Amino acid sequence: MPSRYCTTLDLRLRCKALNAAVVKDEELDGIVVDASGLFLAGVQSVYAESALLASAPWAKKGIIPWRYDQMGREAAETGNTGRGTLGNITVLSTATTELWTLKFTSTSAYTFTGSESGSQGSGSTGADSTSSNSYITVPSSAWGNKTSIQKGDEFYVPVYQYLPAVVSITSWIGVWQAMSDRYAEEIPHASEYAEKYYKKWTDALHKLCKPNDPDGMQLTAVGRDYDEWYSVHGWNPDDEGGDSTPYETTDPFGYSGIS
Repeated sequence: MPSRYCTTLDLRLRCKALNAAVVKDEELDGIVVDASGLFLAGVQSVYAESALLASAPWAKKGIIPWRYDQMGREAAETGNTGRGTLGNITVLSTATTELWTLKFTSTSAYTFTGSESGSQGSGSTGADSTSSNSYITVPSSAWGNKTSIQKGDEFYVPVYQYLPAVVSITSWIGVWQAMSDRYAEEIPHASEYAEKYYKKWTDALHKLCKPNDPDGMQLTAVGRDYDEWYSVHGWNPDDEGGDSTPYETTDPFGYSGIS
């Protein structure tokens, strides 16, 4: 199964123009897979894929969906009728990256559905509840304003195997792909979004590929032998020990000129 370093919700949070009224989850999921592959291709000469993993799977707090009209314009502050909130949940060590949807079938009972796991049973605000595959557990104490929750309310819970920086940069790549290619003619100001996020993700990958530079970034411990990497990629130190490698000849992503 292809790796997914972020979820479809991460792209929608970055750019609300990619809302469900305009772009279907299935279409956006394909972009997530492509963006994850592009991220890996950009850093695999420096980091093994295992170095991209967090020490343990983690989750964001519950996110309330937006409501849109048929033109994709935000029609309400929240897509829920009630005013309930969802805090921190517990994630199993073997959980995978996916978007969970908790949908209320009454004012207290809800169902678990994972974007990869599918339907995974039900829970209740009155007790600690666990999905059928045990990937996530929602403590009763995680619910806020639970008495105001209404039937039909939904909460999104993104779960990740990968480091937060990997999630963020992959989502930037995904927005760029969507706005520069797939939906360039359908979404207003798509080219502006594309330009903004192209700079963000290329700058970030450039820095990740030069972790020993003063302005470089490092995920965790570097996953490759640097002496070997330098010899393979022709790393050239300048007089002060900085990197003067001619990336226009060694780098397939064209990082030359990015500072």
